[in-house]
Amino acid sequence: MIGVARAHDGIFHAPGEITVWSAWTLDPLTLGLLGLSGFLYWRGARRTGTREALFAAGMAGLFLALVWPLDALGERLFSAHMAQHLVLMNVAAPLLVLGSPLSAMLRALPLAWRRPAARLVPRPGLVAATLLQLLVLWAWHVPSTLALALESDTLHITMHATLLAAALYFWTAVLRPREARYWAPIAALLLTLKVTGMVCIVLLLQPGSLYPVYGDAADQQIGWGIMMIIGTASYLGAAVALAAAWLARLEATQPSTR
Repeated sequence: MIGVARAHDGIFHAPGEITVWSAWTLDPLTLGLLGLSGFLYWRGARRTGTREALFAAGMAGLFLALVWPLDALGERLFSAHMAQHLVLMNVAAPLLVLGSPLSAMLRALPLAWRRPAARLVPRPGLVAATLLQLLVLWAWHVPSTLALALESDTLHITMHATLLAAALYFWTAVLRPREARYWAPIAALLLTLKVTGMVCIVLLLQPGSLYPVYGDAADQQIGWGIMMIIGTASYLGAAVALAAAWLARLEATQPSTR
């Protein structure tokens, strides 16, 4: 943030001091969890293919959002903050879900642990997952809540963890629904798109600075613009992809007229 919030190391920086070489967020907990997740996945993966490549891309997205200087910039510029959350929730999360991480990670565990561990994994309901993601996203962007998160390392990590968890829950419900129905995930995506887009438009037109902790009103408008364009585009793209898969499945089940 600009002259107000502190970095993870407790040192204030101006935006111009942040470079790709000097502002990496080398948090031991974050690096440890990323390393453990990658180790369990590759230990349990039975082969190298498309799913494994998607998981690797998702892990790269997490690294980009949480370790690369985007995290440090996000503490000083609202536009970078929104870009970081988009990478977490709209890029890394769906790629990780498409990589089928749970099945691979469960195979990496000792045989006696697999069934108890599987019981601990919640099965996402579509309505609950959609509402939870919207609630978590906008709760963390209440000005007072966001200011607290930027001033506390614990809350900062909690914010990222809950945003990622809610996104993983949502994308699992959308991309891997309990039943082979397409209309419900498409409706969830379109609802999320509409709510997100409408809120971003309202905040984009908000005069002045909504977040005193960031200060720069122009930067905040850029952030909401990024969220509105890229965020809604990702939900629309996923809805279109599901609709195309639905049509392809319907066509495949139709009796041939030849």
